[in-house]
Amino acid sequence: MVFKLFRWVCYAALIIVAGAFVLMIALGSSELCSSLSTGSIRCSSPTAQTLAELSFGIVLISVFTGIPTLFALLGVVFLIRALWLRFGPELPEEDGEVSTAARIQHFGKMALYVLGGLFALAFFGGMLSAAFE
Repeated sequence: MVFKLFRWVCYAALIIVAGAFVLMIALGSSELCSSLSTGSIRCSSPTAQTLAELSFGIVLISVFTGIPTLFALLGVVFLIRALWLRFGPELPEEDGEVSTAARIQHFGKMALYVLGGLFALAFFGGMLSAAFE
């Protein structure tokens, strides 16, 4: 029960942090906000101003404390694991037992997916930093 709750907290952190990063990229590339830099945000409409300030606050908390980022990364790991267990190949069984080699191969593939997810997060983080230069 506690693990399931922790997993859902990590999923929520992933949605919030990723949404804030995507919103910052969208507002920075649109004509709604003329200035998105460290410490100042200037947008043409009050709604865009509020959304920019909220997402900028989430991004700053994520970058400087690292706690939301850690939970978001764990959310990526849990999400990849859940997708792998749902859509991934079945482990081959021999006499009702799963062989050690199959478990190692399964873990290796899962680790590659997790590394791919982390690479995607790093890529989007690089895009976000390039958008603010």
